Parts: sequence; structure tokens; C-alpha cells
Amino acid sequence: AMARDVIHEVYEPKLERVDIGSILCGSNFPSSSALLDLGGGGGTTKQGLERFPLVTHPSPLPLFAFDPQLFKYIHRNAVSNACKYGKKGGVVMTEVRFDAQTSILEMDVINLPGEHHDEILKMGNEAAREAVFSPRRRLHSDFGKGDDDGAGGRESSPSDAN
Repeated sequence: AMARDVIHEVYEPKLERVDIGSILCGSNFPSSSALLDLGGGGGTTKQGLERFPLVTHPSPLPLFAFDPQLFKYIHRNAVSNACKYGKKGGVVMTEVRFDAQTSILEMDVINLPGEHHDEILKMGNEAAREAVFSPRRRLHSDFGKGDDDGAGGRESSPSDAN
């Protein structure tokens, strides 16, 4: 329900003063076993921290006014994508940076490149951007097969979301 509300821009954030490190660690270890299982990851907190490390600059981060549920949702989606499209079983690192001078908070979720990375790079910037970031497109193991335009991936249908 939250995803639908966010997509349709009807979600009303509930701001709280939060510790981002606690939110991100709490969203991954050990309670969300589905997340850890996406790439064959751990089960205990130590294994989770090895597979899903969190790095913050500065450390510790100051408190922020965020909707913790929305922040967890965004992070979980980024980690899920890194697991699906990055190196299978790879380390998925979350790096959070805060610049106090500009008041800018940035978060990167990083995995090593996945199996079709070299093919995507060979496509060139525009074709790769189209294949990876177009709405309703998904990269699958049949990358580049059966696609008239040769851009790889396939169109997703409403039934794909179920």
C-alpha cells in the first residue's frame, strides 16, 4: 500500500527525529530475512553486516527529521535492486554522507556489476540508459533476446507486479 501511495503521490510522510544508522541497520538485520535471502546472504547480524555494510560520513550522523517507514522503504528498494542486478552474492554497501555546510544528505547503495554489465556498457550511453531506466522495463536473464530494438530487457506488464 505504501508503494502505491508513494507512486501516486498521495503518501503523507510522518516526520520524526531519527538516527539514520539505526533505521538502516534495523531494516536489514536480522529481522528482514527476505532481504538477506535475495542474494543468498546471511541470517545472523554479523553475517548481515558483512554482506550489507553501512558506512556513514560523519560517524555518527546527526539526527534528521524523516519518515522512518518511507526511508526504510527507499533503502530496501535500493538494496533489493543491488541484489537483483548486481553481482550475485556480492557485498551490498550502503554509504550515507552528510555535508553540514550545504545540508545535503546523500545515500548510495553499491554492489559490484552484475552478469550483463559488459553488454550494457557496449550499448553506449543513450541505449544503455534506455534499456536500464525506461519505465516498465526490466532486465532479465534473457537480456537482449527477443527484443526488436536490441536494447535488451523486456517490457513488464501489470501481471509482473504480482
